[in-house]
Amino acid sequence: MDINISTKQAVIDGVKIKTDPAGSKHVKLGNEALMYFMYEEQPILWQYVKPKLDRVLNESAGEIDFLDVGTGSGIFSLLIAKHFPKTKITAIDLNPRAIKTAKDNALNNDLNNIEFKLETYQRDSVPKESAKVIGIYPPYHLYPRDSEQSIPFHARGGSLGQREFIYQLTIADYHLAENGIIFFNMFCLGDKDGPNYLKYVPEIIADSSIEWTNILPRIKTIDFLNQLYPNCYRNFISKTAGRYAYLYFTDGIIRRDGKGEKKEIKHNLDLKGRNWHDRVLAHKAVADHDIKLEGNKMSQLVKLSKKEKDSFDRIAEVKLPDKIQQFTYNNKPLLGDVRQKWVDIDGIHIEMPDNYFTFNPDGTRPNDILFVYTPGEHVPDWDYSRQALMNAAKANPGKIFIDGGCGTGVKATLMGKYLDNLGLDNPILLVDPNQRAINATLANIKRNGNKKERYQTHHGFLRSALHLYQDQEIAGAYINPPYQARPDSVEIALHCDGGHDGLKVTRELLVDLMPYLANNGVIAVHTKSPAYNNKSGFETYPLIIEDIMKGKIIPKDKLGEYEIRFSRACPPMNMYDFYRIVYREQENDFAKQLAAKYPLIDMTLILITRKKNQKKVKLIEDNMPENPEKVEWGYKDGKMVDQGHILWHRLFVPKR
Repeated sequence: MDINISTKQAVIDGVKIKTDPAGSKHVKLGNEALMYFMYEEQPILWQYVKPKLDRVLNESAGEIDFLDVGTGSGIFSLLIAKHFPKTKITAIDLNPRAIKTAKDNALNNDLNNIEFKLETYQRDSVPKESAKVIGIYPPYHLYPRDSEQSIPFHARGGSLGQREFIYQLTIADYHLAENGIIFFNMFCLGDKDGPNYLKYVPEIIADSSIEWTNILPRIKTIDFLNQLYPNCYRNFISKTAGRYAYLYFTDGIIRRDGKGEKKEIKHNLDLKGRNWHDRVLAHKAVADHDIKLEGNKMSQLVKLSKKEKDSFDRIAEVKLPDKIQQFTYNNKPLLGDVRQKWVDIDGIHIEMPDNYFTFNPDGTRPNDILFVYTPGEHVPDWDYSRQALMNAAKANPGKIFIDGGCGTGVKATLMGKYLDNLGLDNPILLVDPNQRAINATLANIKRNGNKKERYQTHHGFLRSALHLYQDQEIAGAYINPPYQARPDSVEIALHCDGGHDGLKVTRELLVDLMPYLANNGVIAVHTKSPAYNNKSGFETYPLIIEDIMKGKIIPKDKLGEYEIRFSRACPPMNMYDFYRIVYREQENDFAKQLAAKYPLIDMTLILITRKKNQKKVKLIEDNMPENPEKVEWGYKDGKMVDQGHILWHRLFVPKR
């Protein structure tokens, strides 16, 4: 039977297997698609590695016989279970459809010695040095960096096709048992001396030897890319081919044997006539999808009926985009919209029970509605705080982080994912007075395969939670408190009510949190602050920073051991115009009173780091972080003209 990219099911060495063919409805943007069959990949890799397994399985000391990383359809787990029936196998994939398909394939073959795990591959997936044999088959498609969001997940390995291979090798090094092996299939850029991985594998896996075989004779990079992208991406082709002259399609084995050898093996495998043309076709199945989307980056339709869209536009009082625009952040897809109840951000997928229009035909927002993903806010906040929070975790192993209002769990899920991948053990306490928020966050943590044991919950306000930790220090906290200023005559929902100047809750949370902070711990703050023009040496000086520096948050005699850094998600806006428009010209006196004291409204981001040996407080202003969506205030010529921070706040205000 011929096995190619259109094959839906096949029998490979006695194992019946089903997967997605190229062109399947599942081969699309997202994390559903399974890798399709290519004879020169799965069957050939099996022919190459099968004769080497018996000795390793008998001689290695690991408790897991085979660790299958990115199992997909389950093909290698099933083949090893079939031909080495007494083996203990663990198969991992982050794709729920992959795990379901692999389980179905195992059932169809009467194989029951495989443990399937739905999770991202990370250090705590299995114990240290526990796996005799590890199989990795990373995505390696080549594409320009700015088109990554249009590449299906199963093919997205970084622009040069090596990012996921390096990541998986780094984790596999931790899991590989003494005398064990890692086998792999890799399509890799390189030079005349061989594939590029020959340079970095010895650095990742110390004291290891590597053998590899060229399944096909190497090809010039420029020849392959010109066939793959005949009418586009000329700059990408030129730069890539100029840096890496050749492409290699290889199978290989890495042994931790202390010898440090590199050896090319000539094979006599039966390729059944396969050649580089077949590789071009396989990659074109991805590239055609990519180019189709690349030609129109607004191509993904918002899934709304005309009636729904007209209703949203009417409530928003501006015309919202007809389509969701796709962006890239941190080399991962960024896809979110205030009308939708989901977002993809920095490698996680968040489902939300509400959107900005839930319960909102007249501006009404009950107290149990959830604060949801907001374009122009969440990414700059995460981009500014991410590294500081990870540094705090490394400096304070085992100490807890406080999520001071978890909402739908965007930041809690991102934090857990990064901590999991770094092998850090810091717990996270999820605090929210809204039980719906805690439930939504826990569901998203589970949905993204995070280590669930990391998380604790507290249904209530932060102060009542901190009483439980009176004798402990915290590694850090992150807060995005309610920060909409309001006149006394207007009632708005709990999750957006920041009191008269918008900073009431921000001040309360910082008063509570700062004394608990451990040395080198960090509090990350995202708030909207009234601000001054040209004060204290800063062009824009937020009121919340002035409050901290004047000792209104923590006494001045304690302030010396803190470093205060701040930035903003976008340039500030005129205070009067902001609240004049937010309150629909009905609270202009309130807007004038605020503006008389503070001419600007600022989307302020703050990092507070405790340095116990420091004697004098440090205040530092940083450059603005990334804002790939380019969403700011949505304001021009005195009017709200587009989606942005004015609209988000206006939707919080009941119409009168």
